Amino acid sequence: MPIYIKQYSYKRKQINQGITKAKDNHIYKGRKRISIDPLLFEKLVKEYNNHQISIDEVIKILNISKSTFF
Repeated sequence: MPIYIKQYSYKRKQINQGITKAKDNHIYKGRKRISIDPLLFEKLVKEYNNHQISIDEVIKILNISKSTFF
């Protein structure tokens, strides 16, 4: 096994152990989810698909990134 794979595996194991320990102590809760109004999102998607609004306008209204939208 190449050294870099062994080191990567060890590092991931250590990270996962630390996350598990933090979760047990109620410190680590993970990344917070973004909250988007589903009705507004659906409306904007329909407008985007009908070429009534640009992607830049959609992501500006929803305050999200392009990668989150797609």
